[in-house]
Amino acid sequence: MGDAPRRAGDGDTDGDSVDREMAKRLLAERIAAERVWEQAGGRLVAGLAVGVLTVGTVAYHFLEGWSWIDSLYFSTVAVTTVGFGDLSPTTDLAKLFTVFYLLSGVAVIGLYIDQRVSARRKRASRRRARS
Repeated sequence: MGDAPRRAGDGDTDGDSVDREMAKRLLAERIAAERVWEQAGGRLVAGLAVGVLTVGTVAYHFLEGWSWIDSLYFSTVAVTTVGFGDLSPTTDLAKLFTVFYLLSGVAVIGLYIDQRVSARRKRASRRRARS
């Protein structure tokens, strides 16, 4: 009769406390891993955003002959979809580049903004949970 399997609630408090401690440790490890991933992911996306602006700046400088400032300005205005209209590509090659630049650049800048907003919300949520 002593060989009967134990069931939850049979008074195995030592096993329950070990299970709770293990669950706490696993949760703490998961939270730490998520924070590391958020930081690494944030840096990666930020690097991609800077890379997109750099590629656009260099391309417009050489394709259109614009100054570095005008090239950076246009690259930023284009991928953020502001589009003031004061500068625009004039050569066929620059126009083709702009098509692909905007398709990829808007996606990367959107991803960057989404990542920043998500990270800010998570930090605020954690602060509220601690309070």
